[in-house]
Amino acid sequence: MKEKYYDGSKLLNKKDLEGETPEIFICTGNRAAGKSYFFKRFLVNNFVKDNEQKFMVIFRKRDEMGDALTAFMEDIKTDDCFKHLLQFDYTSTTEMSGAYQVWTLNGVEMAYATYMNAAEKIKRSAARFIDTKWIFFDEVQSEVYAYVENEVSKFISIHTSIARGNGKQSRYVPCILVGNSASMANPYFLTMGISERYVPQAKFIRGEGWVAEFTQNESAEKALKESRFNKAFQKNKYIQYATENAFLLDYTNFVERMNLRGASFVWHFLVDGKHIGCWYLDHENMFYFCSKYDPSQRPVALSKEDHDKTTLYMTVTVDRLRQFFDRGFIRFETLEISNLIIENLLKI
Repeated sequence: MKEKYYDGSKLLNKKDLEGETPEIFICTGNRAAGKSYFFKRFLVNNFVKDNEQKFMVIFRKRDEMGDALTAFMEDIKTDDCFKHLLQFDYTSTTEMSGAYQVWTLNGVEMAYATYMNAAEKIKRSAARFIDTKWIFFDEVQSEVYAYVENEVSKFISIHTSIARGNGKQSRYVPCILVGNSASMANPYFLTMGISERYVPQAKFIRGEGWVAEFTQNESAEKALKESRFNKAFQKNKYIQYATENAFLLDYTNFVERMNLRGASFVWHFLVDGKHIGCWYLDHENMFYFCSKYDPSQRPVALSKEDHDKTTLYMTVTVDRLRQFFDRGFIRFETLEISNLIIENLLKI
């Protein structure tokens, strides 16, 4: 009989690609499966058993931290594993001008909470966190691709600050990254090479220092699909994402590697710091977007954030490109390029 809710025990006991204990555990799956619940309960229960098992919770933006402790604890406080406690009282205080919070349970410091853009202040306060044993980041994949600037670098900086101390330049502080299946082209998967290795049937993918689990909870899928509300919107892509672990923001239909022999170079684009070439394949009557471009051609920035003295910022006539897309005559070298061009240039 399959479990009604997610159980992360298998993930936490996996070894990485080199047979070592990972320092990053990634869990991705459909909504309402109980992923966040499992790991929040795991962290708090660890602390209840051993007050030295303190943890840090990372949020993407500062405004998410307002009532974060209540949201974190209310979800799990009635779980059976806490029924033996005579009290379950928690408080939150801020330090370093709001750069981080200190969470207590029954009067004992249990956890810290911070946000990505506080990375520099966390670095300056690193000695405060030498007792941190775990890092937890929920909603690691944004449904609207609303990541902060240089987010992965800031996440790395926070971990580096936390992992200092106790006589070591870098101690073992495992990270749990949890999220719904928003996009394979999220910055974490791209940085670790997960996007390139993922296949739809994958349950676990292992890398150097990390293990990623792709879980599909059938009980949650069935419950969501039988909802009268969701039935009303069953043709909307979001319902497929929420129930079937389909990646909401990914458009994979036209991802295909093409031969550039005889192709004509058309445009050099810069989007989210990535250079993308647009080629016309005359023999296929097709446009192809890929990582190969003509560096002598000044790039066209597709956003003000990418525009500087080395780029052009202009409106590109995309009617013809959209017509080719509608007819199925456009290809993208990778999923990342597909998502970037569809969102920022074709705006489909």
